[in-house]
Amino acid sequence: MKISVLKSRLSVGFHRVALVEADEHFSAKIASYAEDLAMGEVTLCTNADEYLQVGPDRFDLVILDWNVKGTTSGLTLFNRLRHDPRYSMLPILIISGFVDRNDFRLLEEFPLTRLVEKPFTSGVFIEAIQSLQDELNWIHSHEKSIRKLIVGPQTIDSSRFKKLHQLLQGAPYPAPLLLMLGRFLSCEKRWDEAEKLLRSVVSEDSGNVLALNELGKVLHASGRHREAMDVLEKANTLSPDNVKRICQLGELHLHECDLKTAQKNFEKALAVDPHWARAKKGAELTTNVINFLQQSSHSDPFPKSFASLMNTMGISKVHGGHLEEGIHHYESALHFIRDVDTRSKVMFNMGLGYLRFRLGDKALLWFMRSAKTGGKQFPKAHTYVQDLSSKLVWTDHGLKVQGQTMIEVDAHDDHPVQEAPTPWQPKDPVVTETLSFTSDGSVSKLNEPMPGLIQLEDFDNDALLSGVVEEGFC
Repeated sequence: MKISVLKSRLSVGFHRVALVEADEHFSAKIASYAEDLAMGEVTLCTNADEYLQVGPDRFDLVILDWNVKGTTSGLTLFNRLRHDPRYSMLPILIISGFVDRNDFRLLEEFPLTRLVEKPFTSGVFIEAIQSLQDELNWIHSHEKSIRKLIVGPQTIDSSRFKKLHQLLQGAPYPAPLLLMLGRFLSCEKRWDEAEKLLRSVVSEDSGNVLALNELGKVLHASGRHREAMDVLEKANTLSPDNVKRICQLGELHLHECDLKTAQKNFEKALAVDPHWARAKKGAELTTNVINFLQQSSHSDPFPKSFASLMNTMGISKVHGGHLEEGIHHYESALHFIRDVDTRSKVMFNMGLGYLRFRLGDKALLWFMRSAKTGGKQFPKAHTYVQDLSSKLVWTDHGLKVQGQTMIEVDAHDDHPVQEAPTPWQPKDPVVTETLSFTSDGSVSKLNEPMPGLIQLEDFDNDALLSGVVEEGFC
């Protein structure tokens, strides 16, 4: 029997619903419940892979059978959605039979998540959906006031801290508030304030996994790796299936050069999701480091830090003539290096690697990345950018390298046609302009972004590298 009378007093704003459920009979029943709530279109996906193929961005609510069959499990799909910034606030209703046989502690770490046990009545379903809607409404209504409390003086005084704490205690679901606080304070790099707030929550609720997560992130970002590991290990004991946290623990053990433990963490993350990119990178990098150390001479001094170990490996591969391996190693290492100074030096070394093999086009791009990342604190990269870019000029036909010969590149063509080099004799005066490097890796004129990437591999490397001297690695 449909409870259509509830429509008049319920305010549910979910209009595009994905139902990931293989049981046709149960799917029809849920669709009927959804119709009672006037929830709009319900799209049935028989497994998680089908849902991913349709596209998560199409839906404003997901109803997920935890035990759904297919190559992607319910646990894997939940981790992917919750750790993707685009879907971290997507309401998810988990449905499962035999709730007592499964470990659902992971669900408590995230906002906008509910669990109901099969079989359930329309009343239970409506209550869960309305609860998700109420939480979403609360988030939307309090986001501005939270931002005002945080975005102010660089130190949260006792009055502001008290207001934040009261807001947390008065929230119907504290998880979303903690999530927002962590995001705002982390973006501002106000680690001391974030730590103070999160520790106050943990002191009142030592089992608050979300607060432990955010506290671990703050300690990690502050460079307090041992403390971060202790906090995150506690969170992992309380809820062991958070793939992102498992990878973070692997990263922390990498930085402590505890390679065996790091390897175990990345392998555990891959057991949750075999396609998790960070876990795959971490497992590969750890294996390569272990193999490198086993092959190294016992007389070689052990690097003092993870960063120096990464550079030692990269330099060894490049100097040994294995440029592709060296570059691949550096790119993998960048996934686990957060320190700006170290990142800029790794990028600089990638530029030197390409320079060593006379690939000036790619060298220029990595020197630019290094200069942008390191800023004024790393002037060496800026010197290389200036030396290389001084040979680049703009013409009516696009960006060119100034030299005896030159290959034309159309700045508006993503796939320029290769032409034989011809003597460069421009008909019109050439104007040299300042170049800027954008976050997506493209080069543009100052104040005039270019559409797409410029194909620098078509440049005359001899002309580009003329007079540029390769220095030692950082």
